[in-house]
Amino acid sequence: MKKVLSLYNKIIFIYRFCTVWSSRVKLLRLTVKYMLAVRIKKVGLRMQSDQTIHQINVKYNGVCFPIYMRLQDISMLYEVWLDQSYKTDNIKIDKGTIVDLGAHVGFTTLYFWSLLGDDRNYIAIEGSSKNSKLLRMNTKAIHSCKIHESVITADGRKVKFYDEVSGHLHQVHITKGVEQQSVSLTSIIDQEKIEAIAIIKIDIEGMEHEILQHNNGWLSSTDQIFLELHQSIQNELLRSKMFNNGFDWKLSNGIIKLSRRDKNKT
Repeated sequence: MKKVLSLYNKIIFIYRFCTVWSSRVKLLRLTVKYMLAVRIKKVGLRMQSDQTIHQINVKYNGVCFPIYMRLQDISMLYEVWLDQSYKTDNIKIDKGTIVDLGAHVGFTTLYFWSLLGDDRNYIAIEGSSKNSKLLRMNTKAIHSCKIHESVITADGRKVKFYDEVSGHLHQVHITKGVEQQSVSLTSIIDQEKIEAIAIIKIDIEGMEHEILQHNNGWLSSTDQIFLELHQSIQNELLRSKMFNNGFDWKLSNGIIKLSRRDKNKT
């Protein structure tokens, strides 16, 4: 019954989200195919290696734009637009840069852009070259969006980066991957001359604690953080540190939302 209700909700969403019938039919077929793939191991493995790119024409908040995606990216589409995991909860969003750290294929960048428009700058940072191809395609609609295909650490050191063929299993790893020079977040902030960050999303496969706790002077000019953590054992310590930096901590749909306490609600 739960799966039937989930599919029903997705069908209603697809009808409203897509602008033409061809996109509605395509997204529905991909959705059913994905749901089957996650239940059958062999089908799931084929899905992970499938790099076929699908175009879906959509409309959100009155803005029309194309989305480019692989079958494996469909869960992120629903996480962003159906589940509203990055909803700003009526926090006042000042004029500042939007930073998508761990942008994957750009769905979150597109989501914020559809809400906030072209009167600000967007920075999307993604370490996987396989994802960056789609990221560039998806963000073409945005007037001012800079893409950095970079592995991010707190200090810009050399690391091993594992970029699995699907583009989903990618992370800084102790033993796996190819050694390369990482880039610090602060160096990108300096390079792009970012004075204030209105929103930053951080989902970088286990490096979140390092980025937030070291070389983190940028926190003082940041209003809101969306955070997906992969090291839950350290979360309470991080929560305390972020509170001391002026942020309230709220968990919603598996995403941690950190909002500066001195911001007025709209």
